[in-house]
Amino acid sequence: MNTTLKRISAAVAVVLVLGLLGFRVGHPNSGLSTALGSASSSVVIYKATQDLSQGQKIFGASQDEAQSPVLGEVSEAGKDYYSVQNGKFLERITKENTRGKMIVVIPFFGYLFNVVGL
Repeated sequence: MNTTLKRISAAVAVVLVLGLLGFRVGHPNSGLSTALGSASSSVVIYKATQDLSQGQKIFGASQDEAQSPVLGEVSEAGKDYYSVQNGKFLERITKENTRGKMIVVIPFFGYLFNVVGL
């Protein structure tokens, strides 16, 4: 087996294992920005969960379809909702509309998703 095929196989195996552990990749349309740009110009790696606490970064569906999915910070955790500061205003996101906890933001990769239309 040549070296290139081994590397590709290893990369696919790593992605599958991370997917099985609950790690996902998402592209926010709006929300918190970084020093390197807006949320829509970034890609987010997040852990799929609905169990978040105050101060954690959230990746989820906004009530406004034009802004969804959104990247924000949990300011209050209720019984079946989160109050989320998304960089512009405070909104309430239900736990079922929560995709997960943000792990890392990768700046500029979102431009590729914008060109493709994702």
